[in-house]
Amino acid sequence: DLLGSVISHADRAGARSVLAEHRYIDADYRSEHSRFYSTTFRRYPSIAHRLHFFASEMNATDHLDMARPTAFANCGYLGYCVIRPVDASPVGRTMIAPTSVLAGHVSCIVEDHVNLFGSTLTTDAAPFMAQDFQLGVCVHVTAWVCAYYHHLRFDAPRILPADLAGFTPMEHGRLVPSGAVTITQLVQMLERAGLPPVV
Repeated sequence: DLLGSVISHADRAGARSVLAEHRYIDADYRSEHSRFYSTTFRRYPSIAHRLHFFASEMNATDHLDMARPTAFANCGYLGYCVIRPVDASPVGRTMIAPTSVLAGHVSCIVEDHVNLFGSTLTTDAAPFMAQDFQLGVCVHVTAWVCAYYHHLRFDAPRILPADLAGFTPMEHGRLVPSGAVTITQLVQMLERAGLPPVV
């Protein structure tokens, strides 16, 4: 499964420890929840979880001592993966440093800053998110990757998945749940997001 693939990638990138941040409020998933999941007949939680990957082998008691501030700065932070409470597609916003084998082939690596229990951590990675086959199909995720990269690299406005779904022009059928999206719709979606593409 895709979550297993993300964990395998983190392992190949050198991860030796993972820290789970439970009940994480993720802006991307909250936008998906507000626009789509909260309107379904099935109940979906509005919060997610976030996994943080480190190159050091850590003992949780050494880093989560309530008597002193947390300290993760020297633990080799590799990045994170947001876990959405969506069984069909749990992998949300993900930023994990590429492996040495992939690093030379990834052209859109960008610095992302994370606050983990009061510690500011940094990872250099390419944005990733899985399509959920309902609100966001592969074209929406592609647009989101471009938008998040531009947000981090060039300080462009933050565009959320629900925004992109709303930017998608209607051609036929309905927008939510999403069906197949054409190249024409993708171009118009990116133009409305302020990221006009070269076709």
